[in-house]
Amino acid sequence: PAETAAALEAQSKRKASGRLYDRLFVRHWDAWENGTRNHLFSYELATGKLVDLMPRMEADSPSKPFGGSEEYAVSPDGRTVVFATKDVGRAEAWSTNFDLYSVPVDGSSAPRKLTTNPATDTQPRFSPDGRTLAYLAMSRPGFEADRFRIVLRDWTTGAERALDLRADASETG
Repeated sequence: PAETAAALEAQSKRKASGRLYDRLFVRHWDAWENGTRNHLFSYELATGKLVDLMPRMEADSPSKPFGGSEEYAVSPDGRTVVFATKDVGRAEAWSTNFDLYSVPVDGSSAPRKLTTNPATDTQPRFSPDGRTLAYLAMSRPGFEADRFRIVLRDWTTGAERALDLRADASETG
């Protein structure tokens, strides 16, 4: 995004290597915050047009420092991208709240928030027919080591249901 280009340009002109932070997160595990953003882009082959799918979002997708292609999915019809991201507002250092957003692959409208769970929602995947979006969700905010559960979302209605994967170890089960 333009913000990252500006940050990299400013860094290249600095004569000192020191850095002043005026807000948290300054480091996640072994990766220092450097003022850049990871955004998803689409590229139109016919025109060469590059589109930022997360314009004006102060957020990263894939997330830093460990995120990858598991954090976004393209719908089977190729029209929509669903991605996971975390708001990098004031509570970023303490929050584990990743939400899912959908955006048209052509960037014709702003990303729309799909989930409101205060904990992590991530790793979206569409069913082959595009009618269901599956994703992983945690239920305890602020707890990075929480158990994931699988949630199925009807793509048309938005109705969701979590799968119960507890094994039945009873004699009759």
